[in-house]
Amino acid sequence: MKNSLPENFLSFSLGWLPSHALECYIQAMERMQPPVAVRYNPAKSACMGAKEPDFVLKGPVEWARCGFYLEERPLFVADPLFHGGLYYVQDASSMFLEEAFGAIEKKLGEASLGGMKLRVLDLCASPGGKSTHLLSLLGKDSLLVANETIGGRTSALADNIARWGADNVVVTNNDAADFKRLGQFFDIVLVDAPCSGEGMFRKSIEALSNWSVENARLCAERQKRILGDIWEALAPGGFLIYSTCTYNELENDGNLKWMLSMGAELVPVDRPEWLHRMGVLSTPGGGMQFLPGLVEGEGQYFAVVRKTGDSASSAAEGRRCRKGAQEERSASASCKAYREDFPEYELLLYDTFLKGRRKSIASEMLLVASRMKTVTSGLLVAQIKGKDFIPHADLALSIFMAEKLQRGGSVLSGKYFKTVDIDRKTALKFLSREPFLLENAPSGHLMLLYKGCAIGFVKNLGNRVNNLHPVARRIRNTALV
Repeated sequence: MKNSLPENFLSFSLGWLPSHALECYIQAMERMQPPVAVRYNPAKSACMGAKEPDFVLKGPVEWARCGFYLEERPLFVADPLFHGGLYYVQDASSMFLEEAFGAIEKKLGEASLGGMKLRVLDLCASPGGKSTHLLSLLGKDSLLVANETIGGRTSALADNIARWGADNVVVTNNDAADFKRLGQFFDIVLVDAPCSGEGMFRKSIEALSNWSVENARLCAERQKRILGDIWEALAPGGFLIYSTCTYNELENDGNLKWMLSMGAELVPVDRPEWLHRMGVLSTPGGGMQFLPGLVEGEGQYFAVVRKTGDSASSAAEGRRCRKGAQEERSASASCKAYREDFPEYELLLYDTFLKGRRKSIASEMLLVASRMKTVTSGLLVAQIKGKDFIPHADLALSIFMAEKLQRGGSVLSGKYFKTVDIDRKTALKFLSREPFLLENAPSGHLMLLYKGCAIGFVKNLGNRVNNLHPVARRIRNTALV
């Protein structure tokens, strides 16, 4: 592998490393066996499936409470628990986001950011690894805006958010400059910037073949533009977490130095000595670098900065789009019949779809949705056709529903649907939308549970089953069934 690394790469990107670290990196690249890790969903951890995974755990990811290495890589697409959002497959190095949160907590003197009401933006979010991690770290009364600039990648992001089950999130499709419309709105911004991809060489032949010094320079300039555009959307006193999957000074410490010159304050990570023992390197400019061979993960860079200035309420706070407010009022009467079952939500009817916005952040969600190009937001509950309540697939996957299951008893008083436990074969047929029957199951709408984890809805007609799993999310390889 050493001989196939791009010309000038070692000297240009890794010249700052001590010799022993560089040798460890080269040996890791020659082995070409990247580790496999997953991060469990703490909101669904009470499911029986969390105790009986379809894979063998190797050990914990030290910097992420719910992260675990696996002994080997299974076929995740054939695991119904993956589709139910019980876990997310993610490189261990990128889970360092949790330590970045720890640095912010230490700076603020807070025990946990989960107890605060925050507005957070994941600017370059697809496919959703860091967004789902953020949702596990934030409280329900915090708002996450998960944005993806490339339109073709938003569906994967929205699907992964739906599987994770959180409803305090708005998925958007905007350029960084568009967020200026919100004013200084966000308390925390994560910029996992598009980069030259040096840290992905073991996983991506494309990243390996496309690397050049010139491309790294172009990426660094693009990153500066993104950072400069989004800086205006960060509230004074707010925090920006910057990350890349690369090593070179231009894209990493160079951009950190540039942010500091813009009026940012470096926020050092918490527990630096412990992290160094784990193999995480401190960069000359003040960032943290993950390097294959020193850590059990891929290449990743993190830095945290704070926008200097007194904390202030966003100028956009409390403003509501007139059109959105009118829609809310006109929908209220139609949703009255369902309010007692969803007391924490403002319910709205968009076309025939019943949606819920958590009351504690409803005004913020409406503001974002009215000013930004929005893909999805809140909780999709059901489709209403006359007097028929057709439960939406996202309701089954929701944390709202997981919590009801964990508390036991009938789901929503059995008013709209019942639950039925199914085996793996039936679950895979459901997820691939292949025909199947549910013998001895009640008729009507049913929520399917696999190892205690909800995976979706069907309408059981006795002699056949109407599958309500979204076509776009189906398992396409029917050979797995």
